[in-house]
Amino acid sequence: MKRLLFPILTLVLLVSLLLFSDGITAQFSKNFKAVTGVYLRYGLQAAIWLSGAHVATRLLEVVLWGRIAIHLLGKEPPKIFKDIVTLLVFTVAVSGIVATVLDRSITGLWATSGILGLVTGFALKDMILDIACGIALQMEKPFAVGDWIEIQGNRPENHVVARVKEINWRTTRLKTTGKNLVVVPNRKLCDATITNFRAEDPTCRVDLFFVFDPSLSHDAVSEVLLGAMEEAADGEKILLSPEPEVRLGERNLAGQMYESRFFFSSMHLSPGMAKDLGMRAIMKALRDAGIQTARGLLPITEQLSMPRQ
Repeated sequence: MKRLLFPILTLVLLVSLLLFSDGITAQFSKNFKAVTGVYLRYGLQAAIWLSGAHVATRLLEVVLWGRIAIHLLGKEPPKIFKDIVTLLVFTVAVSGIVATVLDRSITGLWATSGILGLVTGFALKDMILDIACGIALQMEKPFAVGDWIEIQGNRPENHVVARVKEINWRTTRLKTTGKNLVVVPNRKLCDATITNFRAEDPTCRVDLFFVFDPSLSHDAVSEVLLGAMEEAADGEKILLSPEPEVRLGERNLAGQMYESRFFFSSMHLSPGMAKDLGMRAIMKALRDAGIQTARGLLPITEQLSMPRQ
């Protein structure tokens, strides 16, 4: 209620000044009485419209956004929707000032605004596209603040893995695993292929690929890899269920490929941190067992994905 106290008191004060404006202007000299009366009355009427719009937006914030919307949606509505409603409320207030205070037709105002809007829209088409894409992202909700996402580039090395920090009108702010802040225009996100590692289920999978000498025992190598992943699993960050697994891949001139899979919770780990923990455990287990990958390379590639059904 504290957020409503100031705008309501302001509105009451302005209405009181309007009601007693004749008495106020009588205190001035005759030369200024007419001018002061006109400006005071017009100014107070315009201020009342704006103050009423302020009260309406605060009521919406306290009642609609703060209670009803949270009760129905289970979370606070996106900021962009609240900003749009606030803009509409003040647009109505300005139209009311033009129509009632200035006694002008708002039809001509809207017609002129339409022409200016076309010119402005052509000049700011990229910004308007960003805003439209921002609204689309808020409606479709492919990701939310706090989610870990991967934005795919034209090559695997250009993929960006980051956590969503903020989604606003024109841009989306991301925090990478390197603690760098990346600001991406919303139109770029609408055109990109995005992997959400959290989505409805925070369980994600890491795939690590290794190449070993084909003469090594498949069972021995698989046992070392599987034991390393099970040892790294704590049940909360690196998960025990679904269980880690090792699969035998293709065999080529480089050697025999093995695919090591384990699952992690994106609620507690970023994809990069999960991969790092898994790699450290596997490297230690291979050293302890005296097993070396082909040509000493660890690993040849890695992949992050959502769990397969």
